Amino acid sequence: MDEMLLSAEVLTCYLRSVIRRAFTAIRFRVRAALMPPDFFSPPTGVADRYDYENYGGVPLLGVDGTAVIGHGGSSARAIARMVTHTAELVEGGVTAHIAEAIARPSADHVSA
Repeated sequence: MDEMLLSAEVLTCYLRSVIRRAFTAIRFRVRAALMPPDFFSPPTGVADRYDYENYGGVPLLGVDGTAVIGHGGSSARAIARMVTHTAELVEGGVTAHIAEAIARPSADHVSA
């Protein structure tokens, strides 16, 4: 699980830098055009959605309680968001909801 989180972090950082460099190069080439300066900026909603710092960590399933794991190299922003996310999971009773869903028999397993 930690490897997947690390891979997502590395990929996000790499893609962000590639996109930023590409748009910066394009922006300088078309300065004389009539387009506004922010025309080539990547949409913020897309970058924010895949930015690991907005989530901070991932919940550990199978633990009797609420546990969220983050990367050891996380920034202060990511750690703060992880703490907030953990509090939201506790307040929402996510662990109890998951336990109830697992304990409930599914329609596939009910015999006639």
